Amino acid sequence: MYDWSGQFAFRVGLPAKSGVAGDMIMVIPNVMGIAIYSPRLDSLGNTYRGLKFAEAFIEKFNFHNYDSLVYSDCKKMDPRKAVTEIDQDNTSRFMYAAKSGDISAMKRYLLMGMNIHDRDYDDRTALHVAASEGDADCLNYVLSKWKESPEPLDKFQRTPLDDAKYFKHRECIELLQKAIERWNKSEEDIAMD
Repeated sequence: MYDWSGQFAFRVGLPAKSGVAGDMIMVIPNVMGIAIYSPRLDSLGNTYRGLKFAEAFIEKFNFHNYDSLVYSDCKKMDPRKAVTEIDQDNTSRFMYAAKSGDISAMKRYLLMGMNIHDRDYDDRTALHVAASEGDADCLNYVLSKWKESPEPLDKFQRTPLDDAKYFKHRECIELLQKAIERWNKSEEDIAMD
């Protein structure tokens, strides 16, 4: 990488070597190697298109040495993880945001394509979590985005309303009862049509 090796290490974060003939080799440790041949060189003797490819590649995939330090909101794909593992990570983070009442984090996850109806390992939804925590603002936000029945059952056959009643969260109970009434009314209206 000649005089550009420090910049390459900072921007791309992968071991690489280039030659004056226009070739470049990048290594993703324990995953793969990539060989690029494009003779157009920059002023330092590195393949111009090879460098652009490396930068675009690292923008798309989670291979930079320091990517793991900022994992929480990373939109990069990590081919080393199974898709179900990635989905479970996102569901866990979304549920934690609901538990913490972090509505801005929940909005970010939804903008990233998270499904608000996803369930955790106990079949609990964000409605269950917000109702259990007694966070009326968070519950109201989840209800505003919720497009299914507001009475989903978890693995223990409990609804979010059951959780709100159990923990005596009066405001959450009222919000859920109103949402259930609206849902039942809309179902009746659809049935009448």
